[in-house]
Amino acid sequence: MKKFQWSEDDIQVVLKQMPLVHDRRSKEEIYNQMIKKKKIIRKNGRIVSALVSIAAVCFFMMIGASLNLSSSSKKDKAEEHENEMKVLMNAEESSPKQAVMMSTDSADKVASRVVKDRKVVVLALPDLNRKAVIPVSVSASPNEHSRERQLQFAKEQLPGQLGLDNHWFDRITFSNASDDQTEWAVHVAKKHPVFSNDPSVTTVFLSSIEETIRWLGGTNVQFFTEHKKGINLPSIGRLESLRVSHKKRAYYFYQSDPSHPLFLAPSTEPFSTIEDAFQSMQRMKSAIFRPSISQHVHIMDIQKQGRHLIVQFTPNSVLNESAASQWMLEAMLLTAREFGFHSVTFLGGNTEQVGPYRLGESIRVPIAPNPLSTR
Repeated sequence: MKKFQWSEDDIQVVLKQMPLVHDRRSKEEIYNQMIKKKKIIRKNGRIVSALVSIAAVCFFMMIGASLNLSSSSKKDKAEEHENEMKVLMNAEESSPKQAVMMSTDSADKVASRVVKDRKVVVLALPDLNRKAVIPVSVSASPNEHSRERQLQFAKEQLPGQLGLDNHWFDRITFSNASDDQTEWAVHVAKKHPVFSNDPSVTTVFLSSIEETIRWLGGTNVQFFTEHKKGINLPSIGRLESLRVSHKKRAYYFYQSDPSHPLFLAPSTEPFSTIEDAFQSMQRMKSAIFRPSISQHVHIMDIQKQGRHLIVQFTPNSVLNESAASQWMLEAMLLTAREFGFHSVTFLGGNTEQVGPYRLGESIRVPIAPNPLSTR
């Protein structure tokens, strides 16, 4: 396509040849037409401005709704977390209907898991699955003065629905073999389950005998099959005697299932220091036992003043009126007893009172664990 080059003279010639255009409107008409167009432009500008404002309002409303939804979502999550914590706390506490434990103080809001000031007999019973041995306390009969008869009375008074083998000692009798009650004779009937070829039964048998004799103050056991010296255990052979050693142990939570009461159970292994025992009570993992010291409680310092122990919690440690907090302190008191302490003072935390225990005051260690209501 040919490209034309126009000069300025050519353009002027062409313009002169174009016909003249005359605007027959008056000055007033031209002015009014200009004003009208200006108003239209202003009107269109206002419409555009209004549309922009409406769009901005809608935009901010959408942001507000989003923020409200976010706030509502956070609130819902907070409430959900609070509900979860309540469920966890309820799981830690035993139902009052399930608590067959007798209270050591009628003013207590929840049943205590320790004996404070009464004479009792302690029997160590295996659980129904024979995986753990739990010491339980039965009030001694005021009419019986010999320990042999008190033991027999205690066996007859064991209540049901414990999640433990209440009949474990039905075919076992205890008799004192020394004046100072350090030696005991244990007579086992031939039909007792220990004579079955089951190593787990042998283990819980020896543990239950050792634990029971330990709470009687005994240090040595002589075994008899009915009236004959020694017992023949299929898994380990013949056994005539057992030395009861002193062990420094921790105490955990044990509960066979929600329909049975919660107990404080001693560890199967000993600890060299009470600091190690307390750490185990908070961090241990077991299919049988549960930690007895809450994850929301932190021990800042432990002081030993002779037979007195001082446990200092951090200020942010969570202690309250729940049964779990009370039983935690009782597990620590029992553990202190294992290490030879006579009293404990708890300091710190976020409260001054946990059940019957007042923080900042000296508390005597318990006499025995897991008191039972007699039938």
